[in-house]
Amino acid sequence: MMQGRRDLDIRFETERLAVRPCAALPEEPAASDRLEGDLRKILTPAVLAHLPGALQFEVETDRALSWLEARLAESAIALVYEAGTGGLLGVLILARAPGSDATEVHLGYLFGEFAWGRGYATELLRGLVEHLRGRPGTKLWAGVDQANPASARVLEKVGFTKVDGSAPPGTEFYVWDAGAA
Repeated sequence: MMQGRRDLDIRFETERLAVRPCAALPEEPAASDRLEGDLRKILTPAVLAHLPGALQFEVETDRALSWLEARLAESAIALVYEAGTGGLLGVLILARAPGSDATEVHLGYLFGEFAWGRGYATELLRGLVEHLRGRPGTKLWAGVDQANPASARVLEKVGFTKVDGSAPPGTEFYVWDAGAA
């Protein structure tokens, strides 16, 4: 099922969220400008602070669509919308490391500061694991900066288990296994 970057159809809904795949940038100028503006509201220094260097974004100089395009080149991307308003809240990233088993996927997610503290991250990840449940062998891996304990708590709440001893300094790894869920 997970043979490439974009073959995993990440499309599901929760009570408050609509998660939709993003396979390409919009071609229509108005849609492109709207997405650029929405992403700029999300990709703030505080949101990016705990992400690896490859996922960083220079707020003053970089284009948000260029950031998204780089993610699309390496990952399956889903945009996370508020179900009631249709407003963009965040981005879900699922990446397979080169040469890794097709069922081993690295998870990343981020929400705009305006969405923090409202339970959206927990709701998103619960929806994701429900979406993937029953796909034997599927494992989600998440790396968490130790300075971001809130993200670690979210992962644990939805059934991820901390993996001891395999993470680089300052990082913790968590795994969720569909076969064990």
